[in-house]
Amino acid sequence: MGAGSNRRVVVAMSGGVDSSVAALLLVRQGYEVIGMTADLLGRTTGGRCCSLIATGDAKRVCERLGIRHYTVNLREPFSRMVIESFVDYYRRGLTPNPCIACNRFVKFDLMLRIARDLGAELLATGHYARTVEREGRLYLARGADRSKDQSYFLACITPKQLGRLIFPVGELTKGEVRGIAEEEGLVTARKPESQDICFLEDYRSRREFIRERLGAGANGRGLIVDYRGRVLGEHEGIEHFTIGQRSIGVSAGERVYVYRIDPESRTVYVGPRFLLPVRQIRLRELNEITPGSLQPGEVYQVQARYRQRPVPGRLVLDGGQPLIELEEPLEAVAPGQWAVLYREELVLGGGEIASTTLEAEFEEELVKASP
Repeated sequence: MGAGSNRRVVVAMSGGVDSSVAALLLVRQGYEVIGMTADLLGRTTGGRCCSLIATGDAKRVCERLGIRHYTVNLREPFSRMVIESFVDYYRRGLTPNPCIACNRFVKFDLMLRIARDLGAELLATGHYARTVEREGRLYLARGADRSKDQSYFLACITPKQLGRLIFPVGELTKGEVRGIAEEEGLVTARKPESQDICFLEDYRSRREFIRERLGAGANGRGLIVDYRGRVLGEHEGIEHFTIGQRSIGVSAGERVYVYRIDPESRTVYVGPRFLLPVRQIRLRELNEITPGSLQPGEVYQVQARYRQRPVPGRLVLDGGQPLIELEEPLEAVAPGQWAVLYREELVLGGGEIASTTLEAEFEEELVKASP
């Protein structure tokens, strides 16, 4: 008898190779597998994800595996909780993380509910991540293929959700996943990966998408000011900027980066790269994936962007609000993104970044220290 022992599991299938192989592996392990594709955009063109072509690919994989396939219409909640939130964050001078928002509000909330309605307690995805047991406790862990590890985007998972999730490809490399798909003759075996945010695929840039949604200058024009206080020019709206951005649309006479955005005055502050590192990260709230795994005063590995090198940081409570005191500075940490806390391979939790403190305690000190 297989590991699944005929337990029913729904696989979230995007029409890509990873979720296709996830379904295949679960069938081989003896689970009763149901494929489910979320219609998020109602897109009729494009073949990588979130389109009729992608849905058709998922359906053909399910036919090949001899399992049921359903398509569920989640356009309205995806638009409201992911796309509208994405635009609103930029409007407020923040940098959103739509992949975490999608996982948090759509995949690991709505799709888990739908899975239960189908009689399945388990939901599987094609994420490169793992669940592991340590001393009788369940943890989320990085994927075995560190070059494809997607655990950063899963820090929003709750303890209750973790026990219902399976990541079948988490122990494999991308090459191994494609090899399995080719051996099985799956239509998705050589399908290219989707590198961009799904709802931006039909646009030339994020700027074009936001301009279409908000209109030109929706927030009102504002000033671009350098770290010495000089006004370099005007901008059309803070929604077109993010922390660490180099292209600012005006000449500064030197290479500069956005290091602060003030939504109240609509001012974008720019300066040399030495202004980007931060020493403190304040979180809006802290999501703990495994209860009791995060303790104030302890040092963890902190990652504030996907693919960013993690650095050690101490978790403290400042007036009841979680604060991370970094032992090494991190560059271009943007409010609105997530800071994720690790202990070696284990993903312990994280939270949305509310604010940061630059490497010097006060920005004036950095200005005085500037050449």
